[in-house]
Amino acid sequence: MPVITIGRQIGAGGRSVGHILATQLEADFLDSKLIDEVAHRLELPKEEVEAEDEHPGSLLSRLLLALGAASAQAFDPAVEAQNFSKTLERQATYLEPATQLLLRKVSAQNQVAALAAQGQDPEREFVTDLCWNGYDGCAGDIRLYDWQAKGYGIVRKVLFTARSGATISGHVWATVAGPAKRPGIVITNGSVQADEPLYWYAAQTLAKAGYVVLTFDPQGQGQSDEQELGFAYAAVDRLLFYLVDKRYSAEELVEMGHDPGFVEAVTRRVRLNQYKRRPPIIAKLSARTIDREFRYPRDWGV
Repeated sequence: MPVITIGRQIGAGGRSVGHILATQLEADFLDSKLIDEVAHRLELPKEEVEAEDEHPGSLLSRLLLALGAASAQAFDPAVEAQNFSKTLERQATYLEPATQLLLRKVSAQNQVAALAAQGQDPEREFVTDLCWNGYDGCAGDIRLYDWQAKGYGIVRKVLFTARSGATISGHVWATVAGPAKRPGIVITNGSVQADEPLYWYAAQTLAKAGYVVLTFDPQGQGQSDEQELGFAYAAVDRLLFYLVDKRYSAEELVEMGHDPGFVEAVTRRVRLNQYKRRPPIIAKLSARTIDREFRYPRDWGV
């Protein structure tokens, strides 16, 4: 029996998310019902089960044994056959000629868009990633691509920078109607599993339920950068301090002991990525700010 578990922190709305997914998947939503069932089958006070909930120990093995016995007793061949047939529905739809024709069209559009993104920003490095072009099976459910066109809500392409310096590609989903402030959910799909379009079904379902949802490709997958900066984060911090705050030239930085190639690489990245830096209004903590004051001719190699 497939089981979906949802880990969350206090105030994250995990119970609401669980209800939404259970409704969409036509599955049972256990939560506190599980505690009641375990207490009943083990003939234990509910308080004792709650005290041990999510903690390993002797109760855990007793719980698993009880649930295993319950599953064996509740086995229904007719229900299992119905469940199995349900798993074949998507395959049947996928193989229909009309679906295959639409998939070829969407795949071609995805590939053109991916090549255009790489051409517009040569600093990005994703064309060797798994599912980089969103083709065929990597396109996900092609019925979900017109979510915004059909007026269900808003979806926006976003790019952000990881601590490693890699550009991460993703989408933000929300409905047009709704309160100004809404809870947010980030769907993390792991590494070398599937690109983000395969999780759009969950993003759209949660967005309709009132959440702002972020989906993204993990690094080295889809259209997120394959490689990292190639040098230590602390070294970049030191170099940027002298380059930006102290106004040192490339020659002065090399005289300090920095590798010429390292100086050139960081300076080039700063120049090429200026358009990405649009920070909110914040307190100014250093003498200069890259986005606001890094605009002198010398900063651009003139």
